Formats: sequence, C-alpha cells, structure tokens
Amino acid sequence: MIKCLALAATLLATAAPALALSCLPPDPMRLYTDARDAAENFRVIHGRFTPQEPVRRLRPGRTTRGNAELTIRANLTGVQLGKGGFTSRISTPVNVRLVCFASWCGSFPEADSYLMAVEERGGTLTLTVDPCSTKLFATPSREQLEAVTLCHSKGRCPASKTRPIR
Repeated sequence: MIKCLALAATLLATAAPALALSCLPPDPMRLYTDARDAAENFRVIHGRFTPQEPVRRLRPGRTTRGNAELTIRANLTGVQLGKGGFTSRISTPVNVRLVCFASWCGSFPEADSYLMAVEERGGTLTLTVDPCSTKLFATPSREQLEAVTLCHSKGRCPASKTRPIR
C-alpha cells in the first residue's frame, strides 16, 4: 500500500509540465545563417538603438495570439552587411518588438552595439526581441563580425556549435 502511494505521488509530481525556459547561448553565426535562410526578408546590421519614446517593460499577460508583446519606436544607426562586409551606413527608424514566451520576456536592447537580424516588411524595419535574443547578439567582437562577413561573401560558414532556435 505504501509503495502504491509513493508511486502515485511520484507520477503526479512528474506529470506537471516543466516551467523553465531553455535558451541556447547567443551565436553570431547562427544569427546570420538563420536570417539568410529565413522565408522572411532580413537585413543583418551591426549597430545600436536610440529609443524615440519612453522605454516600457513588457509584462507577461498583454497577449496577442497567446504571447505578450509590446512595440517601441527607435532609431537604428550602424552598418549593414553587404557584399563588401559591414560597409553600408544606415540610420533609420525601426520598431523594436518585445515578445514574451510564457512568463519570460525580451527587453529593450541597451548595449553599445549589437549584431542583429532586422526584418523588412513593406518598407518597415522590425527587430523582434524574444527572451532568448535569437535575433540579436550584444557587443560582437571584430573576429565575430569578420567571420560573418566571410560567411556572407565567400560562403565559408563555420558550423554553429548549437542547433538553431526556431
């Protein structure tokens, strides 16, 4: 009887869903190859953001299609990836779209520089920031930017050490 109760308690305890978010470590090469291979149109940019309105924190619960989200208007300045590398200067408005997965949320990017995949749709640029930061990489090194440039221009893309997040 005690063994049956212990077994039942163990089964009940393990039947509950795990409530943890598991993210892969940020990887500039995966960011680039995911953007390159996506069905959507992405620009790969090295730059920074200046908010054009007060930055609000996203709280889980404001739902759109099941996930919370918030858009903040910002200005993006930096250089865009092209055939010659990160050479094309850019200064343009961008929507920074913060999203949540369950109770984990993305936050407004505040580092000095980022490598990012910005979606272009209908002439509007949007950076989606999820809790795992799959579309941005903070403070990339010169070597990391050179590796992305080599991958883009010559097709020499070192394999990512982790599998893609989709």
